[in-house]
Amino acid sequence: MKSNEIFSTVFAKAKDLASEMTLHNTRVKRLVKQKKIEKEYADNDRAVRKMRHERGIDGSRRVITRRYEYVSLPSFLPLGGVLD
Repeated sequence: MKSNEIFSTVFAKAKDLASEMTLHNTRVKRLVKQKKIEKEYADNDRAVRKMRHERGIDGSRRVITRRYEYVSLPSFLPLGGVLD
């Protein structure tokens, strides 16, 4: 398996993890408003990115300039799209 294939898999699984965390927390916290769910997803995505960085698994060149910029809901959540 090539290095770029491994990174692709790691990044896809990281997004899956952030999405699953959001789904879990949305149910547990009973979040229904889109803004609160978006914030939850942004927080989870940020936590997963931080963990990747701490473990030396970087590769994302995207910079978030505002707190929720580039964040959209995963498709399985209400009113959601897919995080690119």
